[in-house]
Amino acid sequence: MSLWSRKPGRPPAEFSGGLFSGAVPAALTLPLAALSAVCPLSAAGAVEMAQGTDQVVISATRLPTPVSEVASSVTVVTAEEIEARQERTLHDVLQDIPGLVNPSYGGPGTQVYLFTRGTNVNHTKILVDGIDMSDPSQSDGSANLATVLAGDIERVEMLRGPQSGLYGSDAIGGVLNIITRKGEGPLKLTASVEGGSFATFNQNASASGSEGRFHYALNLAHFSTQAERVQPDDAVKPGARRLDYTNDNKAASGKFGADLTDSLDVGLVFKAAASGLTNLSDNRSGKTGLGYMGTGHNYQEDRQFMTRGTLHQTLWDGAFEQTLGLAEAVERRHYAYSSDQKKTPSVYGGNRTKIDWQGNIRVIDGHVITLGAEREMTAISDLIPQKFTTNTGNTAGYAQLQSKFDPHFVNTVSIRHDDNDTFGGANTYRLAPAILLPETDSKIKASMGTGFHAPSLDQLYHSYPSMNFFANPNLRPEKSLGWDAGFEQGLVNGRVQFGSTYFHNNIRNMIVSGINPLGVYTYSNVSTAVTKGLESFISVNPLEGLTLRADYTRLLTDNTMTRRALVERPKNKLGASAIWQAGDNLRLSVNVTGMTDSYSYYYLRTAGWWTADVAADYQIGPHLSVFGRIDNMFDREYAEMRGYLAPRRGVFGGIKITY
Repeated sequence: MSLWSRKPGRPPAEFSGGLFSGAVPAALTLPLAALSAVCPLSAAGAVEMAQGTDQVVISATRLPTPVSEVASSVTVVTAEEIEARQERTLHDVLQDIPGLVNPSYGGPGTQVYLFTRGTNVNHTKILVDGIDMSDPSQSDGSANLATVLAGDIERVEMLRGPQSGLYGSDAIGGVLNIITRKGEGPLKLTASVEGGSFATFNQNASASGSEGRFHYALNLAHFSTQAERVQPDDAVKPGARRLDYTNDNKAASGKFGADLTDSLDVGLVFKAAASGLTNLSDNRSGKTGLGYMGTGHNYQEDRQFMTRGTLHQTLWDGAFEQTLGLAEAVERRHYAYSSDQKKTPSVYGGNRTKIDWQGNIRVIDGHVITLGAEREMTAISDLIPQKFTTNTGNTAGYAQLQSKFDPHFVNTVSIRHDDNDTFGGANTYRLAPAILLPETDSKIKASMGTGFHAPSLDQLYHSYPSMNFFANPNLRPEKSLGWDAGFEQGLVNGRVQFGSTYFHNNIRNMIVSGINPLGVYTYSNVSTAVTKGLESFISVNPLEGLTLRADYTRLLTDNTMTRRALVERPKNKLGASAIWQAGDNLRLSVNVTGMTDSYSYYYLRTAGWWTADVAADYQIGPHLSVFGRIDNMFDREYAEMRGYLAPRRGVFGGIKITY
């Protein structure tokens, strides 16, 4: 089946793949200590227990909480680490995080998926500055990650494990929380320009600072590539020439805030993006993989705008604080399958409006009660050619008790009730205890929670008769039960950290697409899936300014009806890298990522792959620095998604000016 004959920009819903084989390797029983002796370990920013200072995360409990007191597995990637590795897109940032697989259909600008611990692409709640990024008009309601640039990111928190007890639908696999930069201090201006392979031309400019009670941050970015080789040689039709992909992505973001009084402040954030991608239709057989890609370009344009305003109040010396928020997100996607159709493209739209309130009560020392309520309204529209629109809503309330009983035991309990306009009520919960042993720098942790995911509006109501594809208004919500347990251990005054976490998810009423007994291509609740595995890491700081780290994920997945693995979920993933501040002015970075085989549609194999990147930057003076990097240093040909080549070796360089 042609990729474009389904619906453009849609991730796969079927589950298929090879049977489980082999035993869990012995490496799973070890904290990967042996890796520190044979390869540079990753500084990937995934800091579970930070050396020297205890990092604070927000996503785990919706409150600032030290990482050492969080029972869930959480990875933090900072702006400094993104800059050191010279990562330009969110896809690059997420590539090394344990427990995640985020393949793309080629290079920058192409569709990006996110599988957290083997759960589906729409099972991760994705937030940017508190705004839900999921696109209601996508067939499964998942977020469009292809347009997210990394230039304005302050930090990324990747919280793994079921989180519906606090975040509701979409959080079966976890929560990805993206926080953009906030202005502080005197006015700071930065500008950078980069060029290189694939006709790459990138620019970024920002202004940030604070004045009295007011703070501000603005960022503009442009990322363009004009020669992405995605089409394999065997997919070029005889007599035709190979066509490259092109990508042009523009983004603007802002964050503003003001302290109206000592106890009352307001905030406003916005993020806008406009991207254009030229790619090819796929006429290869889904069953055999044989055939050819199109001989002419398709054109895809995406427009996104998201904004959120907040009012925050603190009372009674911090014993009570509350936040009221209002968010709006709009997405428009244009598709044309030839240059002639560019004047009358297919246009799809999605809108999301959300009002939310959260209150935190601190009465008893060591215990925080969090209460919250929210109302969300979503709508989709097929503006051209069908003139189709529909909408729905969800009302929810949640409560959480976060407790620290003594220096050795912490616990978080949360419950949530969602009342969906279409499906009625759903109750979820989460329990996350941890035993802390500061005397030995040890943590034993566990969490358990339930989750649910409501079918998207597109799956329920939006049919495409010309493609013999029909919606199913009788779909039921997906439900899950998941748990994990593990440990983290520090040695040598925190210079060495290692740990492992076992996880297990059981998902019922899995929504899949396929041909029903009547010969109609549609969605149905026919599948139950199990995902399980182990995440292990080791981090070493052997010298001042040098951070080494390695992560290994073992993942097993099973569609319990077909007894086959889920698509695009490799059994093994390894990341290893180093960041070295080699003096006052020079910084170096090395990164290696690899995955074993996985399966695509109809059990076709996607070959395993590995790649290595290096980056360096040098501070010439107080206001000027130069930087360069080599991606895919060994020029390996590989595909993250079967049949769509990832970029070969690329060499890039640029300058950055700061005032």
